[in-house]
Amino acid sequence: MRKARESLEEETRDLKARPRSDFEWGLVEDDGAPFDVFTEYRGRFWGMVETRDFMRAKYGYLKALEQCRTRDGLQMVLDHALECLRLCSSDNLGVRFLVPSLLLILHKTQEAYDFVKWWETCDTDGRNQFRDAYLPYVTLQGENMLEDSMPFTEDKEVSNILAYAMVKHRLLLGVSRYEEMLALLSGTTVRTAETSPPHVARLGKDVDVLKRIRGFLDDSDDAVKRTLREAFRQRTVKAVREDLIRQRSELVNKAFSLNKFLRTGFLEPPWKLEDPHHYSRGDANHAIITLKTWYPTFSEAEGAIRFIIDAGMCYKDSSDKDADDADVVSMDS
Repeated sequence: MRKARESLEEETRDLKARPRSDFEWGLVEDDGAPFDVFTEYRGRFWGMVETRDFMRAKYGYLKALEQCRTRDGLQMVLDHALECLRLCSSDNLGVRFLVPSLLLILHKTQEAYDFVKWWETCDTDGRNQFRDAYLPYVTLQGENMLEDSMPFTEDKEVSNILAYAMVKHRLLLGVSRYEEMLALLSGTTVRTAETSPPHVARLGKDVDVLKRIRGFLDDSDDAVKRTLREAFRQRTVKAVREDLIRQRSELVNKAFSLNKFLRTGFLEPPWKLEDPHHYSRGDANHAIITLKTWYPTFSEAEGAIRFIIDAGMCYKDSSDKDADDADVVSMDS
């Protein structure tokens, strides 16, 4: 991490020392007037060749910080990632695929959903509006997390689809805690197979259930609780739960259809796998990058790893016969 930080500091000093004429390719003379590249070219980094070494160093520092899994450390990673996107709105380094996982692991579920949906819907006319540094950035706020998200997956980016699925899972955890609270108050029993090993427990005597409820009330972000409260005023708890289960399954199955290597990828942590030098959508290298981004977030959410492993084992499509004979892409290829 120290080496990455020093590299970033060096590139920052070098960039700040450059005159305006370096970025205008000789179109203007250096008149000695104060010039701040971070202000005047904000949003257009990487498009200026002179900024690319800085952006690479900033991304390297971001990835080094990511190894620190404390809440404060992850918040620092998120701050650096968002700053990368503010400097380079076209996101040539793919930082946007890291942001939703960070937001979700920091329990900022609504922000994660808004972020992913904006990226999936901001360029529906194909004019690359996200590349325009002068347009507003991530303008969606408070989007309906209970809505069917499948229409917003046309970009076919696996990372975004997994983000949608995790949002649905977080909401399902809230539904399960709500059902447990109702059962606790009424002294009845409840099947908690959705988020814990299948069993039927007398909640009045089940200390684990009390701990889960307390944890949900204390740790879950307000957006999840607010969304569910509003939903329960209009629909039954059962209807909300069934709808979320269906949506989550559809999203995960779509991710599997786009990258077959993800079906068994969550069976064990991916930390021993080497970082690929390059990838193509749908290949094994892309799966490795996706797993390293999303495994921590899934492992942090109760029941998420078990669900996605079970879903991968049950998944079948028309290409399965051919998949058995497909070659796995080498990381060194």
